[in-house]
Amino acid sequence: MSERVFEEKNKAEDIQNKYKVFISYSRKDEAWKKRLVTHFAALQFDIWDDRRIETGKDWHQEIQEVIKTANLAILLVSADFLASKWIISEEVPRLLERRDKEGLRIFPVIIKPCAWKQVNWLARMSLHPKDGRPISSGDEQQIETDLLAFVEEVTTIIWQTVDENKDIKVNLQLSPSVESVERSISKKDKVLASVIVASILRAHPEYAEGKAKTFNAEATSISKDKRLTVNEWLYEVRSLYDQEKVPLLHGRIVVLGLSLLDQALSRQLTEKGILSALIKENREPFESILTPKGHELQYGKPASPYSVPTHSDNPTEVDQLGRKAFAQALAINLRGIYESNQSENVGAFLLHIHGPWGSGKTSFLNFLRECLKEELQDNLCPGCVSSPWIVVNFNAWQHQRLGPPWWSLMNAIYQQASQQIKGRSHYQFWIKEWSWRLSTGRLHYYMLIALFFWALALIVWRILPYFNGMASLSILASYAQSLSIIFALIVTFWSAILGISHSLVSGSARSARTFMESTRDPLEALKDHFKDLVKWIQPPIAIFIDDVDRCQASYSVELLEGIQTLFRDSNVFYVIAADGRWLRTSYENVYDSFTNNVNEPGRPLGYLFLEKTFQLSVSLPRLSPELQDQYWQFLIRVEQSKSKKDTDKIRVIAQQKVQLLQTEGEILAELKRSGADNPVYDQAIREASIVRLAMPDFVARTEHALRPFASLLEPNPRAMKRLVNAYGFQRIIYIYSGVWRKSDIEPKKLALWTIIHLRWPLLAEYLENHPGMIKHIGNETFPEKEIPEDLRELFQNTDVYNVIEGKEVGISLDEQAIRTFAGLRTTDSSRGVVT
Repeated sequence: MSERVFEEKNKAEDIQNKYKVFISYSRKDEAWKKRLVTHFAALQFDIWDDRRIETGKDWHQEIQEVIKTANLAILLVSADFLASKWIISEEVPRLLERRDKEGLRIFPVIIKPCAWKQVNWLARMSLHPKDGRPISSGDEQQIETDLLAFVEEVTTIIWQTVDENKDIKVNLQLSPSVESVERSISKKDKVLASVIVASILRAHPEYAEGKAKTFNAEATSISKDKRLTVNEWLYEVRSLYDQEKVPLLHGRIVVLGLSLLDQALSRQLTEKGILSALIKENREPFESILTPKGHELQYGKPASPYSVPTHSDNPTEVDQLGRKAFAQALAINLRGIYESNQSENVGAFLLHIHGPWGSGKTSFLNFLRECLKEELQDNLCPGCVSSPWIVVNFNAWQHQRLGPPWWSLMNAIYQQASQQIKGRSHYQFWIKEWSWRLSTGRLHYYMLIALFFWALALIVWRILPYFNGMASLSILASYAQSLSIIFALIVTFWSAILGISHSLVSGSARSARTFMESTRDPLEALKDHFKDLVKWIQPPIAIFIDDVDRCQASYSVELLEGIQTLFRDSNVFYVIAADGRWLRTSYENVYDSFTNNVNEPGRPLGYLFLEKTFQLSVSLPRLSPELQDQYWQFLIRVEQSKSKKDTDKIRVIAQQKVQLLQTEGEILAELKRSGADNPVYDQAIREASIVRLAMPDFVARTEHALRPFASLLEPNPRAMKRLVNAYGFQRIIYIYSGVWRKSDIEPKKLALWTIIHLRWPLLAEYLENHPGMIKHIGNETFPEKEIPEDLRELFQNTDVYNVIEGKEVGISLDEQAIRTFAGLRTTDSSRGVVT
């Protein structure tokens, strides 16, 4: 065991490494940025601006990473700065969030005249110069004086911060094995987190039930940007754990901590089962030893005051707030759709799971994967395919630099499906796939050429012996025989190499590009092969695509369009988890030239694309804050006397009770009766109800009940199916959130609101924020100034009015209903997204 402290003699180096200054500015103010950086140059601080991004790097990701790690931010404010969509919508919100949560110091500098006083967040900040005048208004001497004064002020604050913390010496108490790893890596070298993890797991192959031996540091991350010294990594890990509960940093704790700091590392450890095994091997529940910072990294939110440490576990495996029930309902729905598509010979089904970053999309996909891969009980979905599905995971962000998305996706399908197919079928699948890959390089044509030369060599061998009797030609004949064999061998090797290099055998992005260039009609060949691939796999296939909302706009659009054009003919389910706003903006950026011509009132171009792309879009649900508090408070009270077995028993009772209910009214009545006296039973009833409503018999009744609404839909063959799916999940969220307790909502009103969301999503967003404005829809006059220009037309639109008034269905939407439905929302809506 040893102690490590930062010594005073390393103070300057510590400042240089730890105090990163981020400059946010408009490119049009480049000259001003350079003048400021020049003043900072002599002070040796780490001044970062976007000019430091290397060619070929993802500039979006680079800036986000720097914003996360910066110790201080400078804003060069001008009219161009305030007009920059990127700065105002991306950089500033992230900086302000860090200021509010972590105390990040932000220094706005007014460099040119602009309307900064009209910008609320800016007007409330302390500006430089102090009087708020623009620096550019002075003469050259005054400008230099202002810049120098600003730099001196920032420098003083940095040194004050150092002085305030110099006596707070962090003691790193390390186990012998971690100390050994620390000594084995040069203190000056900046390394990836995976390098430290690999060293620890090599030293402890017994970790994670022996799975530690399967870790491969080279395969950990496509993005290898975050590099720190080994000491800096250990100090970061130290900050994640409670000092009293974890006085010593041992191997398992360090690996778990580094996985929280590196998402790509976490994914690989999770996929190999290492992460969950390490958590189980830890002596104390993982949640109970984390600091608030560690808790937020692990669970995507700060620790709740109602947290119960002994309920902690890997969030991808344990579901305490009912999301698994939502996943099970979705899985049952997908199984029913698969049966319907199979009988009608319909192609692929694209499902969009909407949620912002950190909302738990990946964890939800894990629950959904578990539901699809397990054998389904016949009573849950009569008539559905009960056999386990083949589930393929595809991380779009990790593959965006690896060549064409279609090939990365197809390769992932083959590799992961082959691992899930057992027995004789596995080998048959392998032979068929590799036979096809060999054929893509036209290897058979090249081998025919080789065969031709072998035939020539054979002819030479048969003919030349006749010349052996001639002394002048016998030596020549002998040489010719040898050369013919050598030449045939050379041609054979050349043909094999050429054929393989032009084929998809290697599985590389380069081979995919070669295939596209050398094959006649390659897209048709890929479509045909994908159909064969699905046929060979046999069980239903679901392809989970995650992190699309971390990709560049062009890649996101290329991936989704590739699925629609190449892989849509087969009955395959694509589940795309992404922030709908990101996808929407990606399409609008790629097709920017069409925006003004194609937009519809309340439906911008991005919404229209998402509508065409996805058959169903749903938002991740969450409990209302009141229900969360009740549930956790109850768990705290019963912790000593109630075990997980008791909770499971309550869930079984709830499932049996709800299984007997035959109508939506009966389910809602039971939900009201459950009350709040026992939140565990209350949640169990909600979970069981969610699953029951997803069963085929309820779906059929829902479709029948919604037929009167057909006249309010677009004249589109898919419109009714989309309404049935969207309403079904809106109803599930309605039950999940607990809104039924606050008010009695007529299901017909929910159907009308769902139609508004499907047909005019921007209008729905506006009404959720201004529910009182619904009374103006259909009126000849309305307060135009209070309504966005692109929505005014809808306030006098007959179709909108008919939906609001519930024409021919005998009920209308009102302000109170919208207020209630707005409470269901967890995120900003996206096209067709049920919130």
